Amino acid sequence: MSFNGELFDIFSWLPAKNLYRSSSVCKSFNELLSDDFFIRKQFKNMQLVPDRDFFIYPDIVQWYRIGNVESHALSSKNSGSHPPPESLDFLANRGNVIASSNGLLCCRNIGDHENPLFLFNPTTRSYLPVPLPDEKITPLRGLNIVFVCEKDEDSGDGDDFLLLALFNPDEWGDEFYSKIYCPEERTWRDGGRVDLGQREMNFEHVVKQNSVVYMVSDSSDYFAKESSFFWPYIVAYDIKNSSSEFLKIPKGARKGVHDSTLRIFKWADHPNTICLVKLLNNVFTVWVLIHTSSSYYWKRIFRMRVKDMALALPDTDHLRVEGFAVLNGSFLIFAAGQKVHSYNLKDGNNMGAAEEVCGHQCGGYVRFASFSSTLRPSGPGAVTLPLPA
Repeated sequence: MSFNGELFDIFSWLPAKNLYRSSSVCKSFNELLSDDFFIRKQFKNMQLVPDRDFFIYPDIVQWYRIGNVESHALSSKNSGSHPPPESLDFLANRGNVIASSNGLLCCRNIGDHENPLFLFNPTTRSYLPVPLPDEKITPLRGLNIVFVCEKDEDSGDGDDFLLLALFNPDEWGDEFYSKIYCPEERTWRDGGRVDLGQREMNFEHVVKQNSVVYMVSDSSDYFAKESSFFWPYIVAYDIKNSSSEFLKIPKGARKGVHDSTLRIFKWADHPNTICLVKLLNNVFTVWVLIHTSSSYYWKRIFRMRVKDMALALPDTDHLRVEGFAVLNGSFLIFAAGQKVHSYNLKDGNNMGAAEEVCGHQCGGYVRFASFSSTLRPSGPGAVTLPLPA
């Protein structure tokens, strides 16, 4: 029996994990899993629905990896589409996750200095080592990676993901230079110079909307107050035009900003925009960037103390937030007290309780990456990692 028409379309909306389960009892599902048209249709469909799962892992410096990599459903009400445990073990031993998008992870390889960068689909175990963009670079030192699986509707090339490398300048204050990975040729092309100002940038939390990459600077106070770079800022870099626009943070975000944590994420209600999250003294504040025809402004949508979120934890007055993110453009997810909680920012009253999503065993400070179970291959030249004996 072969699938076509309505059944073919219905199955293309299923997570890859469900398809693999069905393949063990139905030969036709095995045929679907190797059909190039179905594979592409499935991972494209998964881009149209919210991610159902997330990874949590230790927030540690650059290429070192110590500790667990865990996968959980975004809501405690769902079972989730967890990758095979062998994939999680592989990541714990080999891969420091840089970014996650549409079922693919971009990772630093801590066990192979010849191939220190790779793409990996934990569901299918599709693995692709990526060559260094510059042979003169000591493996991934001074190299910052932006990765996202989104095809620009008006782009003229055939690539459906962006892998962008930004190189630290030789002299402080100079422009960065960039290269863009071409998966079909498995080579890097020049991406031009990138003006990021004079502050250090947070490359671990980057947002791409169409052809624009948003990056937020650090919030330290080492600049003199009269300097134009005294306050943190956001850079909107247009890849097509090789131009940078510097966006000021909201005035309301300046209070205590040098002692706070700033992050940017995608926002759901306004297309092609971002939200800015500030954490200071266990208080979350969120602003959304609103574009007009000639300018922009920030709209504050949320402010709440962690202890007011009705967490089922003891001593919330002394709780420490150990990591946070906004997933699916609206869910503020954060770790505290070895528990992960989620809060819906689209709750108009901002009065609801946070949901306890799961516990975790990743130690102290952590990072999050959303995940979708797809059949997306890692690219031309990818191999399927064998299961351990």
